Amino acid sequence: MGIKGLPEVLRPWLTSVQVSKYRGKRAAVDAYSWLHKGAYSCALELGTGERWWARQKRDAPYVRYCVHRAQMLRHFGVTPGQSIKSLRLELSGLGFLGGRVEGFRG
Repeated sequence: MGIKGLPEVLRPWLTSVQVSKYRGKRAAVDAYSWLHKGAYSCALELGTGERWWARQKRDAPYVRYCVHRAQMLRHFGVTPGQSIKSLRLELSGLGFLGGRVEGFRG
């Protein structure tokens, strides 16, 4: 995913900042990338179909990763505005794949 070599090209113009620097602002987030990163935590289970979280009636680890990231932004006073660009329009209004998003809506 992404553009190979892009970070190296952009490195001279990048600066590290604290998230709290953007307190009171709204951040646009591509939640699809968060879902992909969160899927690494349960890749074996996704590949084998062993979804223990469904049996325990819990959110999937990749959904919890997204929620945790959004809560981190909220903790520092940044309002996240998520989008999942690859989902159909009627599904995107449901939040994270129909999961819980009430905890961090701005």
